[in-house]
Amino acid sequence: MGKTKELSEDIRDKIVDLHKAGMGYRTIGKQLGEKATTVGAIIRKWKKFKMTVNLPRSGAPCKISPRGASMIMRKVRDQPRTTRQDLVNNLKRAGTTVSKKTISNTLRRHGLKSCSARKVPLLKPAHVQARLRFANDHLDDPEDQKQLEATQRESQQRIQEREKELQDLRQAADSLTRSAQAAVEDSERIFTELIRSFERRRSEVKELIRDQEKAAVSRAERLIEQLEQEIAELRRRDAELEQLSHTEDHIHFLQSCQSVCAPSGPGDLPRITVNLHVSFEAVRKHVSKLKERLEDVCKGGLVKISQTVEEVDILEPRTREDFLQYSCQLTLDPNTAHRELHLSEGNRERTFLSWSASRQANLSYKSTNFGVH
Repeated sequence: MGKTKELSEDIRDKIVDLHKAGMGYRTIGKQLGEKATTVGAIIRKWKKFKMTVNLPRSGAPCKISPRGASMIMRKVRDQPRTTRQDLVNNLKRAGTTVSKKTISNTLRRHGLKSCSARKVPLLKPAHVQARLRFANDHLDDPEDQKQLEATQRESQQRIQEREKELQDLRQAADSLTRSAQAAVEDSERIFTELIRSFERRRSEVKELIRDQEKAAVSRAERLIEQLEQEIAELRRRDAELEQLSHTEDHIHFLQSCQSVCAPSGPGDLPRITVNLHVSFEAVRKHVSKLKERLEDVCKGGLVKISQTVEEVDILEPRTREDFLQYSCQLTLDPNTAHRELHLSEGNRERTFLSWSASRQANLSYKSTNFGVH
């Protein structure tokens, strides 16, 4: 069965509004052309989470992270005779457990495929005989023996240094992988909380506008009802006055005139001033300004986050280009600089003064700070 089309946000909000108005699931479904079960699911979600939108689904996560895939590709390119079991063991040390089939699929996605190496001897018989002859010829040579021992010591020392560097590099890579995973999880959690927070604020603003609308309309309807009653009463009195003005019975005129001509009672409404240009335009402007400020804050924050992420690296800087990444413009304070230094180029360059110029600057310094008598 194919996936059904997801309802838009407007239809979801309309379903919630109709439910607040007291309509049932089936009535709402018939009016909007949706199933009653769909309407019920949306309303239950709104009651539980105070929101109707669907959060993005993560889907099935990849077993091998992009950093792990890069490590596999680098390992295979540097050592083409690496086996799948070696790659499985490397990922297991890094904290990721996968199968050989997963390794094959990852290599295939990156344009590589695994194959079995030809089982041929590393040395042919001619090579073996040549090496034996060389060993026999130099077996009793003391100089060669000393040179061999020195070379062996250097090789062993070199091996120990490289093994230490390899161990440190693996530990740093493992630590960086764990730290990156923790940072990704924290970022996902924080951004999810931000999305939910914005959804709650959106619902609160919407409810605030609807409540104010209902309160203002209800107050206006009460005033309309009172005005209609007052107008009906005034028309009735006007009809009685019109009828009384045409009567010829003077006694009846005198008896009715006092009651009909009596002033209005205290229950009459005062004069009402209506604002014909009332609207929520100011609210829309404030929401737009809030959006612009949030976008500016997000842009500035993303720039800082990007700069911080780019500074994370396992290897320490060694070359001039590496150190220039951490360079910044420095300026000297002219109030605290030495008297024999002259600052220029926006207080970023300094030059030493001659003896006479230094003497003059010294006198100027004393006259400025202590006075000359």
